[in-house]
Order: sequence, then C-alpha cells, then structure tokens
Amino acid sequence: MKIGILTLPLHGNYGGNLQAFALMNYLKYAGHEPVLVGLADETAHGKNLRSRIKRSVRKGVGFIPLVGEKILAARNVYMHSEYFIEKYIRPRTRAIRKKDDFEILKQYDLDGYIVGSDQVWRKEYARTSIRDYFLDFVKDETKLRIAYAASFGVDAWQFDPALTSDLKALIHKFDLVAVREDSAVQLCKQHFDIEAEHVIDPTMLLRKDEYVALIAKENALQSAGDCMVYMLDDGEGKKELVDKIAGDGGFRCFAVNVQTKNKRAAIAQRRYPPVTSWLRGFMDAKFVITDSFHGMVFSILFNKPFIVVGNRERGLARFASIAKMFDLEHRVLSSVNDYNTGLLSQPINWLEVNEKLEIYREKAARLLRTHLNR
Repeated sequence: MKIGILTLPLHGNYGGNLQAFALMNYLKYAGHEPVLVGLADETAHGKNLRSRIKRSVRKGVGFIPLVGEKILAARNVYMHSEYFIEKYIRPRTRAIRKKDDFEILKQYDLDGYIVGSDQVWRKEYARTSIRDYFLDFVKDETKLRIAYAASFGVDAWQFDPALTSDLKALIHKFDLVAVREDSAVQLCKQHFDIEAEHVIDPTMLLRKDEYVALIAKENALQSAGDCMVYMLDDGEGKKELVDKIAGDGGFRCFAVNVQTKNKRAAIAQRRYPPVTSWLRGFMDAKFVITDSFHGMVFSILFNKPFIVVGNRERGLARFASIAKMFDLEHRVLSSVNDYNTGLLSQPINWLEVNEKLEIYREKAARLLRTHLNR
C-alpha cells in the first residue's frame, strides 16, 4: 500500500527523527510504500513572522539577508539533523503550510494514512493543526486511517468540549487506533468512547542491529567516555546528580547534547552532533543518565543500565508507561533527590526485558498486518 505518514515537523529532535525513520523503514521492509507528509512548522506552530525567523535560524534556511551575519553563522546549528532527514527519511512531500497545500497529496495516489508516532495529539505541540493529526483533511471515506503509537504526551485531558466533540467524530473514522501510553488508552475510552490498543514506539519496531549498521554506515566516532549523559533540560540539580553517579560508579561521563539554549555559547558548542553519534553513545556506554523519553527507549534497545530523571514539563506519563511495560519503574526518578547508590549495582534482567519486547513487537506487527494487508 501507498501510505502517507503524519508526524510532528522534523528538526533537531533525535527521537522525533528516529521514530519517523523507524516507522518508514518498518513499512518498507513489509513491502509498503510510505511517504512522509511534510507538515511544516508553520502548520503546527502558527505563522507569524517572528516565529518563522526563529525557526529559520534553528533550521538554517531562509531570511538570511534580513537578519545578518549572526544568523548566517547559526545556519549550521541543525546541519547534522538536516543531513539525516535528507538522506534517510524519504520520500517526503513538499512542505504543507496551509489547508490548500493538502491538494498536493493527490499526486501520490495514497491508499491511506498513518498518524504517529510522537506527541502528535498533544495540544501545545499540534496547536491549531490538531485536526490535521486526526485526518480532518482526508475527505475520501475509502482511505485507510491508522493511528500508530500516537501520544497525548500527558495523562490529563487538554481539549475543550467543542474540540473534543470534533475530534471524537474524526477518530471514529479510523480503522485502527493504537497509542503509545497506557494513559492514552484510558483517555480515548473516556473522552472518545473508543477502544485503543497500547503499542510500542516505532523505534522499538527495529532491532538494535539495524541501528548499529546505521552507525557503521556513517562511520560515527567512538564516544569520549563510558557514561552517556543526555539531558534535554538543565537545572533541578541534574549536574550534581551526574557528578554523583560518575563518582559512585567510577564512570567517565560524556554529553551528547548541546548548548542550544545558551545564546552566549559559540556556534560550535550549539551545533547538534550527528544522529549516528547520538546512537553511538548508547552503543559505547556502560551506563546512561537521561531525562529524555527516547533516551530511555534506546537504553532499553541497547540493553544499557540507565537512570531517568522524570521530566514533568515534557510529560511524565510517557516515562511511567514504558517503565511499567518492562517492569523498570525503579529506574525512573521523580526528582534527583530520589537517587541512591544502590541503583548502580541493581541488575536489570535484560533477558526478561528482551522477551517482553519481542511480544510487543509481534503485537504491533499483527495489528499493522491486519489493516495494511486488507
């Protein structure tokens, strides 16, 4: 089948890029023809000029004559993510910035659409485009509609009654609704009166060997230590926690994110490392410290002991759900104060984790096969 994939606009987010890469490749391996529907940042996050300039600075495109040499220097901040997207997440449609642009999808003669993964149903991320992520633009009732590992991001309902009613009507047109968090199953039941399936993130549909092959293909250099640190947000005593774990475990910590929020940092310090360097970090690490959902996912995929600092602002439901799936709740800290040295010596039963993962993979494969091979 020819399948259009809708996810949040791709940018410097490693997890966001890799979940799109994984889902598209999984579908290709299964004999389908996926194409990424290129929802632009303007579609998902508004269209005012100031926002567009800021996004152009981040992504390294456009507006250069308008804002001068500093922005020209900043073009390289996201260059490695752009390289990965251009090389590995294809084919893609032209950018869709307004409702009329959906007309370009007619030329692809798509048999249906898959919405997901990532936080496509989170109000603050989708904003005015939330109906697009419920396939409001698809008028042909014969088209296949699937949500795979779609996420609300949080476990509290964020939509007002009028919007809830609109989205409920749209979601009841779906052939399959599969969500990423167990809390989302309950939200769909309570507010949409629909039975949703609970499935793994698309990155987990692929096996570790496929990511190792990608690392080798791009000749990613060996990491500069044995304890990977991937923190999306600073503060809350996280630096002190990292130092404490490094001392307790005798680790040499290395960071795989950058100072993108520090406007005083040099461009070289704000440039994102390659996606495969990020992946290489999991391969090389003896231990992982993170506050990222996908940091936790890839720790599991690579069978690396880890500690996650729960990230309330970015949504705790995601962490709680995947931890419960693999009986790893003890690896998620509500705050840095919950850390104790015993976690470093507490083993993880990776045989049991991997067996569970295979069961979840088979469930996902069965659901997708049932609807994609109709």
